[in-house]
Formats: sequence, structure tokens, C-alpha cells
Amino acid sequence: MRCALVAFRSRVRRPAAPAASAVAEAPKGLDAALATKRLMSIVKDVIAADDEISADSPLMEAGMDSLSSVQLVTEVSKEFQMTLSPSLVFDFPNVASIVNHLVEESQG
Repeated sequence: MRCALVAFRSRVRRPAAPAASAVAEAPKGLDAALATKRLMSIVKDVIAADDEISADSPLMEAGMDSLSSVQLVTEVSKEFQMTLSPSLVFDFPNVASIVNHLVEESQG
């Protein structure tokens, strides 16, 4: 019996170890700087802000309400091709936290 097991083990193929690549693999996911720029533009359009909004400014204090938050989620979902929670603005209250969330989600 032992000989049969040894013979069986020698015939079983093991997966080859992944080959080391000479070229570094490109990072997955969104670029945070580009995502911030795109999101800031969407936010300004949605709340029709003439004033400058920083990435750390609370969106509700910048003039966003529940209706504009729905519009923002819709626009951001389209722009970044992601399914997002309707409560995005309440869960992530400023541009910086939304961008962090988008980058995390894009990295899968």
C-alpha cells in the first residue's frame, strides 16, 4: 500500500510557482489625486458653489442637502463606474473621506 501511495504522489502534478516578473505590476485602483480633482468638480456642480471648497470641508456645511446628496451619489457612481450606497455623503462627510472610500473600493 505504501508503494502505491508513493507512486501516486510522484504522478500528481503540483502547480508551478509563479514566475518572477521583470516588469513591476501596475498598481490597481484609482489614483487619489486624480479622483480628488474629479470629485471636487462634481461636488461644485452639484451644490453650485462659487466659494472654494476644501477636501476636508463637511459637505453638509458647504450647502449640500439630502436631495443634492442623491444627485452627488448618482454622478459619482457614473463617473467612477461604481455602485455606491445612497448614504455615501452621510457615511463619508467630506471629499477626502469619499476619495479614500473610492480608492479602497477600486482596489477590490
